Amino acid sequence: TAFQGHLLDKLWPEIEVNYTYYDQGPNNGRTQLALTAGLVLGRFELSRHARLIFGAGYQRTVGGFYTFNHTWLTTGRLAF
Repeated sequence: TAFQGHLLDKLWPEIEVNYTYYDQGPNNGRTQLALTAGLVLGRFELSRHARLIFGAGYQRTVGGFYTFNHTWLTTGRLAF
C-alpha cells in the first residue's frame, strides 16, 4: 500500500508499506514488514503521447525478522 502526495506540478512524495507472509520454505510462518520513503518526479512530456517518470526511495524493514534491510530503490518509467 502506498500513500502518495502531490506537491507543485511534478513532485510526488510517498510512503509505502509492504507486508509479506511466508507460507512454506525455510521462512515458513514468518512475516516481514518493510517501509519505503520515496520521491517520484514526473510526468515530463517527451512527445504528445509519451511521458517520462523517475523515482527513488529508501526501504527499511521494521520488526525482528527480515530477509533484506536498508535498501535503495530506483525506478524509471515511460508512460504512453
